[in-house]
Amino acid sequence: MFSVIRGGCFSRHSPGFIMERPHGVPYYVLLIIKTYAELEIEGVHRICKPDSALLIKPGTPYSYKNPDGVYADDWIHFTCTSEDLSRYGTAIFHTGFPINNTRVLTTYIRQMLWESHFSVSPSKEAYVDTLFQLLLNHIYEDFNTNTIEEYNPYRYKLQRLRLEIQA
Repeated sequence: MFSVIRGGCFSRHSPGFIMERPHGVPYYVLLIIKTYAELEIEGVHRICKPDSALLIKPGTPYSYKNPDGVYADDWIHFTCTSEDLSRYGTAIFHTGFPINNTRVLTTYIRQMLWESHFSVSPSKEAYVDTLFQLLLNHIYEDFNTNTIEEYNPYRYKLQRLRLEIQA
């Protein structure tokens, strides 16, 4: 079962910000990177473009920054069993990759944070687990495809309109 430790949405850091975790952290980390970023994971330097995802295993040394300006991301620290992640394989870890529909992923993260920290529902753990699986399934699908949708400023409005028409 997936469990949220902490997280944030639209976290913005001023120019010159560097997140350094030379010994990693004791839980998994998911970053939805919104700006250009330079990463170093286990001593390997990588570049991530905006709208990328990065999954980091517990205890993995890492750092990230945007040397050219503001750094922004959604992030979540979480725990789970190795069985929870087994269907995603190991290649998805420690490699930033482009993702579609970051707006929806932000919505999932925001709702997970709400459920885990503020909800009084007796089912909140199940809700978090389900939302986490949904989030990771979307990310995994993007990881396995090379089809990144071109930005369309009307996409979300058109999706909403389509759903309203169907109702």
